[in-house]
Amino acid sequence: MVCAGGDGVRSGCQGDSGGPLNCAVNGQYQVHGVTSFVSSQGCNVARKPTVFTRVSAYISWINRKIAKNPFQVGAQSWSHPQLCHHPSGCDQHGDKVGGTSGRYPQAPPRAWRSFGEE
Repeated sequence: MVCAGGDGVRSGCQGDSGGPLNCAVNGQYQVHGVTSFVSSQGCNVARKPTVFTRVSAYISWINRKIAKNPFQVGAQSWSHPQLCHHPSGCDQHGDKVGGTSGRYPQAPPRAWRSFGEE
């Protein structure tokens, strides 16, 4: 596990479970964590950080699953993702750790497969 936020300014909100913790490494963002749980007291509560599952602890498993289920987008491109409004109503607090409130890239329909689909 890894914790982030809890400074009273930025943290995860209810409904963010499964979302990424992205960190800049040599000018490129990498996923370092997956949101596991947030404070039941609300968003951006001082001394109540968001808890993430540490991706590096599962990288071998992730790579094995990706090798079995290659990502296929077809004719659609991720370089120009569509944006959709986040329906959670958490906008005044910020929906993502360090992110822009209320707007998320939307994946093309069925551009992914569940890792359970072998």
